[in-house]
Amino acid sequence: MRVELAIGVAILVGGVHLSADEIVKLDEISVNEKQLSGSSEEGYVTKEISGVGLWDKRSLQDTPYQMSVISQELIENTASGIDQIFKMNPVVQVTRTSTTSGSWNTPEINIRGFGASGNHILDGIPFSWVEGITTEELERLEILNGLSGFLYGVGYVGGAVNYVTKRPTQERLTNLTIGSTGNQAFYGHVDLGGKIDEKGKFSYRLNAVKQDGETSIHDQNIDRELITGALDWRVNDNLIFTIDASHKKNKIDKLTASVFSNQSASILDPKQGYAPDWTYSDSSQDRLGFKSLWQINDNVKLRTGYIHLDHENDMNMPYVYDNYDGTYSLNYYKTWPHTSKSEGAYVYTDIDFETFGIGHTLTIGGSGNRTKSKSIDGAWEWVKVGDFTLNQLNNAPKPIYIGSSNNKRYVSGRNEKTNLMIGDDIRFNEQWSSLVGFNYAKVEEKNYNLNGDRTGGYDADKITPSISLIYKPFEDLTTYATYIESLENGLKVECANCSNNGEVLDPYVSKQYEVGAKYSVSENLLLSSALFRIEKALRYDKNLLNGMKEVTQDGLEIHQGLELTATGKLTDNFTVIGGGTIMDLKIDKAKENVGKKPTDTASKMAKLYAEYDIPMLKGLTITGGAYYTGKSYRDGENTDVIPSYTVYDGGFRYKTKLDKFPTTFIVNVTNLTNKTYWIGNSAFGEPRNLAFSMKMEF
Repeated sequence: MRVELAIGVAILVGGVHLSADEIVKLDEISVNEKQLSGSSEEGYVTKEISGVGLWDKRSLQDTPYQMSVISQELIENTASGIDQIFKMNPVVQVTRTSTTSGSWNTPEINIRGFGASGNHILDGIPFSWVEGITTEELERLEILNGLSGFLYGVGYVGGAVNYVTKRPTQERLTNLTIGSTGNQAFYGHVDLGGKIDEKGKFSYRLNAVKQDGETSIHDQNIDRELITGALDWRVNDNLIFTIDASHKKNKIDKLTASVFSNQSASILDPKQGYAPDWTYSDSSQDRLGFKSLWQINDNVKLRTGYIHLDHENDMNMPYVYDNYDGTYSLNYYKTWPHTSKSEGAYVYTDIDFETFGIGHTLTIGGSGNRTKSKSIDGAWEWVKVGDFTLNQLNNAPKPIYIGSSNNKRYVSGRNEKTNLMIGDDIRFNEQWSSLVGFNYAKVEEKNYNLNGDRTGGYDADKITPSISLIYKPFEDLTTYATYIESLENGLKVECANCSNNGEVLDPYVSKQYEVGAKYSVSENLLLSSALFRIEKALRYDKNLLNGMKEVTQDGLEIHQGLELTATGKLTDNFTVIGGGTIMDLKIDKAKENVGKKPTDTASKMAKLYAEYDIPMLKGLTITGGAYYTGKSYRDGENTDVIPSYTVYDGGFRYKTKLDKFPTTFIVNVTNLTNKTYWIGNSAFGEPRNLAFSMKMEF
């Protein structure tokens, strides 16, 4: 008898209808199993994903795409925030931290050598952007490598990150965590959950966070707050509704500067940040969501979801350019307060049936999102403050701004994406199966000026297919081959020193071929590998005579390579999360730089995070990691090299009891050797940082 609990909403037990008392009992068991899945005791191995695209919850091993799942416990055990989560992942390259100018409060990442920063999935619903994700709101992250077009419609080619937020629990949950993500950036976090009524028809989850203090960057202060809640209503055996809401605000005073220089990073002191304290990022997001899951009968299930997001951003970002005469030009890029409203939804119907002994789960439905952006007259300022030495940048005088927050507001853009999807999960026998589907993807972008006149945009639509063939020689080994296409967004040029800043380039179709294997060595050790080839349109930055540049699309960018990952326990006391990527990158069919490698993309990565439980001292675990990123290039001609680097982390975790309450102490030191290095074409790595936390379970 199998228990399915999808998105915390419904229960189906082998088609058998159960009494309310039986439901509560079985649900409590499933919640315990859910909490253990991905736990440190299990080597952080997650058996199931919450769903990917139109496909419902399924086994991670039997999903024919390369994916990695970062569980809630692994997130908590890093103690260092969202940047550290991506830094540790074996197949993700971080090219800009969330506190660096130009990051827009979210780490800038590459997957398979392509940017994946703006392809956000929130509880299974695709969005172009989700403001400032905080780790305390997350149940887990599900990272999809490569094309996501068939699964989520129009998106980026590099991959997608599904941020799964915390769901209500049937068991009582009362956790208090205090700590610091570095230096004096202290925070407090309360995580509550449980049944509201005796039988558990209603259950809830509530998280609240407050943080305020200076980070490891001199004079950089982070001030953030979060309150988020979710409520489950189990109407009956087969129907459950969920409603959730949240408010979060994130303010950073003194952003780390984006520094454009091809000198050795050794000239920098990362603790300085190289920006005055009048630079900042101030953003907020309000969310309201609804989900339902209805098991209509033994063969038909209906899944729905809806999320509404309100964003507001106000930023003053520092950009520093090396004059190569001992001075540096400081420019600021100010965005006066601008807002956007986004909403996304999906509706899927799953139909189980058989034809001539072949099992099918046919899924029909759709998903989509739309965004309306508002700006103000003169919202964008790109101004040179002056020339300074490195030591003078932190004290550069505050300029007199050109614009004003009182200027006229207007609708500056609308974006709408629609996906109509059909897919069939075909099970021929215990060894052979297939996933086949089509997505009619449509995107419409409109830009407006102050007078309401349309100034640009595009319309595009495409049927994007995907087909996967899955073969299991035996239960613990899954092999697969997958082909997938994706309609990609037209690139929006967001480059302060670009002559066509704000222009939206034409959409395009990308293709991906992938073969892979996943092997469960044991219950607590999963090995995964994939060979892939991706073809997409090339971004080309043309240098102009006035020191500016023009961004265009020209030719083809081809990435092909091999990924290997391992997650789990090698012994009862030794856990590893590791792997790497090696890629052959090249530019083809372009006017220039044919045969060269694309910029800001490392062709080699290797990472290892490990934990060792000390047998002689129960509860004590030593943690550490080594993370290698190969060289990349700043320019299309591949003459300006961003050197490779390796950074090391170390720490410990100690589980004990204070009085009768389980308590966990965590200490994590990142960049142990205080190495100075470039992580991207204009971003440098963070200095040595000590993060710690204490969590008590009441």
